Amino acid sequence: MIFCHKSAAQTGPDLHAAIEGTIVDATTQAVLPMVTITLAGRNGGSISDDQGAFVLEYLPAGTYTFDKLWSPRVSLAYAFSKNTFLRGAWGYYYQTQFINNLDVNHNASRFNAADYQNLRDPLEVFPEARNDVIKININGTTARGIELFVKYDLGKKVSWWCSYALAKVEDDVRGIEFDGLVTPRTGKVPRTTGQRHTLHADVNYRPNQRWHVSLSWQAYTGWHRTNYHYNTRTMADGRRLFYPVHEVFNATEYPMYHRMDLRVNRHFQLRKSRISAYVHVINLYNQKNLRKFDLNATHLDTDELIPDGNGGYITPRGDKYWFGLTPVVGVSWAF
Repeated sequence: MIFCHKSAAQTGPDLHAAIEGTIVDATTQAVLPMVTITLAGRNGGSISDDQGAFVLEYLPAGTYTFDKLWSPRVSLAYAFSKNTFLRGAWGYYYQTQFINNLDVNHNASRFNAADYQNLRDPLEVFPEARNDVIKININGTTARGIELFVKYDLGKKVSWWCSYALAKVEDDVRGIEFDGLVTPRTGKVPRTTGQRHTLHADVNYRPNQRWHVSLSWQAYTGWHRTNYHYNTRTMADGRRLFYPVHEVFNATEYPMYHRMDLRVNRHFQLRKSRISAYVHVINLYNQKNLRKFDLNATHLDTDELIPDGNGGYITPRGDKYWFGLTPVVGVSWAF
């Protein structure tokens, strides 16, 4: 048996907490009514109702997860001069999941049980609406990295900062479930949105209190995807069926993402308030950053099949990209 739970704390002169949830069978996921639930080391308990729901009330505030996690942190700072510092930090910690990470859209009742995503578009807003949903059973995720940050700001007209991070993010995959064709992987697998190299740079120019101009650049590598191709076969009624064959899961790395942004702010100081107008240009040099590798079974314009001359068909790429050159204009009023 397993049970999913959530806890809520009450504040007041006597601080108490409550644990409530639903108890279900670990194999069938069926709710279990009239089951006695107790907390180790405490007297009393609760009995689940006909829907498997239970509440353990009037518990002393504190933790009931019994986690024993070792999370050391170390930081150092050295002053070369009044305006020049060197800082360093190291840490080892665990990141627990938030309540919204419980994937109820796929009937998940436990955290850390599985990760669901679309093979051909992991960033799909409504993943359950597509036919390429994959279930990745994972034991956990490990992220390691180091970051270098440099900043120059003496309160003058020009200031700048830049940072570089080297990281490695991997899922510990124990199995993959997919109602289709894919070459699965187990063990340490690169996470889809794990960034190996990340670089940020920003330059600011403030000639006076009215104007502020900033130019920023960012780049990263390390996102992974699952490539696929189409196979075909002829149906009994003579129709041609195209079906996707997914290759090795997360085995292909996306090209480097990079872009430059420009922002110009103009401030208007009023008697008791301030109006700020700005122009923000995203992706100043209109870089085509690949967001989704995509294939089409037919011509992109005519929607017709494209024979390859050898009895097969050409499947043209219809890739999707992140925003190109995008201007944004805005006004804010602070009072």
